[in-house]
Amino acid sequence: GNPFPYDVSRKKIAKKLGPFTGKGCPSDPLLTVTLGPDGENLRFVPDRLEMVQGCYYELALNNPSALEHNFVAPNFAKSVFTLVILAGSPPAEIKGQAVELELKAGASLGWFLVPVKAGEFDLKCTVAGHTEGGMIGKVTVTPQA
Repeated sequence: GNPFPYDVSRKKIAKKLGPFTGKGCPSDPLLTVTLGPDGENLRFVPDRLEMVQGCYYELALNNPSALEHNFVAPNFAKSVFTLVILAGSPPAEIKGQAVELELKAGASLGWFLVPVKAGEFDLKCTVAGHTEGGMIGKVTVTPQA
């Protein structure tokens, strides 16, 4: 199936966010992160995410592995404005701040957000042994030019 089954919602959400998609923002707000892809079970791919402060992003997380993984970047999560998180199909909508996103084997979700604060934020999978196994990354938010 589609690893990111939220295309209909994507279009509706993006329509409302014109002010956050202008000059200095990426032309495509979609960033896809795979948690534990084939043969690299303890990796985020990519493990470095680049964002621009004040721009709208659609963070598509998917876990194709047989293991549970999570996406934990607490300082990043606290410094963004979350419009909505969509999980499941048909999607459940989660609104408000999320600090830990847990994806069971085969799960995917969409995190629609605007980074408010510039900085470099640590990302890790907190499932036992996964951080130690190298499942870490960075989210960098650069100030808008």
